[in-house]
Amino acid sequence: MRIRTGLRIAALVPMLMALVVGCALVFSYQAVRSAQERGRAVKRVISGVNGLNSLVGEYLIYHEERPRQQFLAEHDSLTRLLSSLEFPEAQRQGLGMVRGNTESLKELFADLTSNYELLQRNPENVALKRTEERLAGQLLVRSRQAVADGLRLERLIDDGIASTQARVGWLVVSLILATTLPLTFLLMAMMRSVSASIRRVQKGTEIIGSGDLAHRIGMPSNDEMGLLSQAFDRMTGKLQASEKRLRDLSVQLLAAQEEERRRMALEIHDGLSSTLSAAKHRVERILADGANHPEWQEVAAQLSRTMEESRRVQMALRPSVLDDLGMLPALNWLVRETVQAYPHIRVEKQFGLEENDIPEYLKTVIFRVSQEAVNNIAKHSAANLVNLSLQKVDSRIELSIQDNGRGFDPAEASGRTQKGLGLLGMRERTELSGGFFHIESARGKGTMIRATWRLG
Repeated sequence: MRIRTGLRIAALVPMLMALVVGCALVFSYQAVRSAQERGRAVKRVISGVNGLNSLVGEYLIYHEERPRQQFLAEHDSLTRLLSSLEFPEAQRQGLGMVRGNTESLKELFADLTSNYELLQRNPENVALKRTEERLAGQLLVRSRQAVADGLRLERLIDDGIASTQARVGWLVVSLILATTLPLTFLLMAMMRSVSASIRRVQKGTEIIGSGDLAHRIGMPSNDEMGLLSQAFDRMTGKLQASEKRLRDLSVQLLAAQEEERRRMALEIHDGLSSTLSAAKHRVERILADGANHPEWQEVAAQLSRTMEESRRVQMALRPSVLDDLGMLPALNWLVRETVQAYPHIRVEKQFGLEENDIPEYLKTVIFRVSQEAVNNIAKHSAANLVNLSLQKVDSRIELSIQDNGRGFDPAEASGRTQKGLGLLGMRERTELSGGFFHIESARGKGTMIRATWRLG
């Protein structure tokens, strides 16, 4: 699911829940209001029945026409009220009982008035008196039954109101639970998914930012984070291809540079050195023939120094021992040359591999990194001890050069001095050949340079 879709669902569900709850509350309000109106009507019925009962008592005491007419008018009004009422099925039986008792009151009151008219004509008739008493008692009982039925009907209405409110309350709670719980789980799942995706993207960017352009975040999901990681992977692929082209070009440039060094060293050896050697031999023959002139001796000495300088330049450009004998002899030659040029420096070397353990394409790189490191130490570190180590560890070749010199801050040295340029050159040679370059140094604590190449 897309994050946008999930957020839309999370926004719509509370709106729908609010709409349903609102409708339920409106329904509850209307139902309660209708029930309250019915309750008020029942109260009026009860009040009317009590009024009829009072009129009956007044009539029995005074036997006047006014209570009789008032009873009939009140009864007609009460009958119309009862006829207009519409109650739910559960309350209709109670309403019918009230209606029946109310109609009985009218019939009994009519019998009472008729019996009183007969009693007026026969005042001594005991049977008529007993009939009057019986009808009065029946009227009282009927009115009490009507009031009791009204009260029961009122309780039913109150119970209906409470039941309606309870049902609406349970409906609201059920809706809240039915929407909140799934929505909570949805949001928590989205939060976990987004958090995991963010952590994965963050970790991938950190790995890629450290220089590993071969790394891919590789999120297959089709949500926004997945699309972002896929776009990032495509960008990384393009950067990797661009870096590979630059690396290939740099490797070609380094190879061309080494080839040009080899060519120049060969030309010096075959041209200049041969010419100087022939000239020296010529002068030595002249001196051997008896020409002991001081100028010829000076020429011979100058030629010797020039030949030695020519040999030094030739070896600096491309040591022939590297091509003739191999990597390890070339490093031994480098150590001897360093000790000879800087007698105060002691160089300790440890070689934990054989010549055939070193791939051909790494031999020149290892020699140049070692040469640059040793030259930097001799010129800048004021060290008197250098440890040169070349080891094969598992499937890796590790080169380390350590000194006990004054040390420096790599961040300050990078790119500002000849030392910085030398460090940059060593790093570029190492990384362009597929290795990893690391330097540790601090002021007063010496320097450790480590280059590592993975084999295979």
